[in-house]
Amino acid sequence: MEQASPHVFLIDGEDDFGVTGFIASLETRLGSPEFAGLNTTRLDGRSLDLDELVRACSAMPFLASLRLVIVTQPMARLSDNNARDKFKKILLSTAPTTLLALVHPGSLTEERERKRGKINWLESWFIKTGGALSFKHFDLPRGPEMVKWIQNRVKSAGGQFTPAAASRLASMVGDAPRRADQEILKLLEYVNYARPVELDDVEHLTPDSAPVGDFALVNAMRTQDTKQAQAALHKMLEVDEPLRIFASIVSQFRQLILVRELMDRRAVEEDIARQLNIHPYQAKLTAEHARHFDLPALEKIYQRLYKLDAEIKTGQIEAELALDLLVIELTQKASRSWR
Repeated sequence: MEQASPHVFLIDGEDDFGVTGFIASLETRLGSPEFAGLNTTRLDGRSLDLDELVRACSAMPFLASLRLVIVTQPMARLSDNNARDKFKKILLSTAPTTLLALVHPGSLTEERERKRGKINWLESWFIKTGGALSFKHFDLPRGPEMVKWIQNRVKSAGGQFTPAAASRLASMVGDAPRRADQEILKLLEYVNYARPVELDDVEHLTPDSAPVGDFALVNAMRTQDTKQAQAALHKMLEVDEPLRIFASIVSQFRQLILVRELMDRRAVEEDIARQLNIHPYQAKLTAEHARHFDLPALEKIYQRLYKLDAEIKTGQIEAELALDLLVIELTQKASRSWR
């Protein structure tokens, strides 16, 4: 018996660029852009009635062979077993003419829980069931993985990078695939796709936007200096967009967690630079700041950032206001929260 082709997708991960790209690939399967919009339904799981989901998934495509239903925050109202069982039945009965994308912001299963073998129930069910159900995880590429990501993206774009150029670009953009993609296309245009992009091209054209370039704001928050932190924040807002600043803060704390974990395993700065594939100076700077935090404190802050990121993306709060509140919240934490 022929196995069913996946058409119900559970999508998670911190790489929103990868998630966006996968959703775009589903949209292309709808055929002409003229009818794609007419065959796409977007639903918010926080206010979704399961009967509404049934109606959306059972509707017939309009002048096309497929329709697409996108549900963000799909688990928001699945708090009891009855709701979960009904949800599962809906997914299993979704017609093959409907592509159903369940998009969870961030990771369903945190890495600490995964190491303990505690997998999120929906992720586990998707993997176990298979068939028409497919789990897609988009983790941020880091270190050597970012180098591979760049090389693959360059190849798919029809260009070439030297290994040194790919490695340098990875160190300059950090774990930001969207930023890396912009730089890749710019550099390929610069060489007119006629030759490989070389190290000098990257050094000449790509601003160093790695997430640990400036710890002024993070340092002010660490020392609980509200006035200094707000001054640093508003100075940054004069020259940059709130969303980019927030993304930079998230990336800095993510980098601090990675470095703190290595330091707790007695790694020295040379080891950190090699394992994370970052410049030695970058490793030194990050390690200096990581010494002022313990790992539980960093993880607690990162969880708060993750929650705030979801609130920004879903329109619950403006990015600039979120930044102001974050600065106040973190600088007024009790001293026991930070080392």
